[in-house]
Amino acid sequence: MQLSDKDMLTDLLLGTKSISTAYHHGVLEAANNRTRNTFIQLNNEELNFQKQIFDIMHDRNWYQVEPAQMTAASQQQQRTVAPQQMNVREDYQVEQRPY
Repeated sequence: MQLSDKDMLTDLLLGTKSISTAYHHGVLEAANNRTRNTFIQLNNEELNFQKQIFDIMHDRNWYQVEPAQMTAASQQQQRTVAPQQMNVREDYQVEQRPY
């Protein structure tokens, strides 16, 4: 059985999503800046690749995106806390970990 172009692009899209998730976890867990920056760079490249695949699929009507309802967007906006609304002490400092 031969895969169609749609099947191959769907497989690539799912793969890029999975790889990007792994790179994201690598960024979060990196123990030093060099490793972290490498994961960030790799993740950005993967996200760009994912966008290219998505654009091709969307242009061919193989990946439909349902527009968000205004009420859903409004609800999400209400759930998102703006930084100026957060109660953060001004004297708060992040402890630096030795590397």
